[in-house]
Amino acid sequence: MPRIGLCSSGYRPIGELLIDIGAITYPDLVDALPEAAQCGKGLGEYLLVNGRVREEQIANAVTRQGARDQKAMEAVDLAGTMREMVDRALPEAGRVAEAD
Repeated sequence: MPRIGLCSSGYRPIGELLIDIGAITYPDLVDALPEAAQCGKGLGEYLLVNGRVREEQIANAVTRQGARDQKAMEAVDLAGTMREMVDRALPEAGRVAEAD
């Protein structure tokens, strides 16, 4: 099955996570996306309102999505902290000049 929407940040769409936990199949997702868009609802809301998933399945997928977002933010914070440590450790005269 192809990965749909995996971004470099690690973010995964709710539909992909629902597939991972066995709440829906890939064909279910393909069918539901345009239907949800036509109704003007988010995918999770559409699937829930139409009885295609249970509330706890949506909660599970959203929790997984949030955990991934948190890990990505922690990585960004760590990279920033590391950069600050390097900047403080290098004396101004010891820095390499930027290329033209």
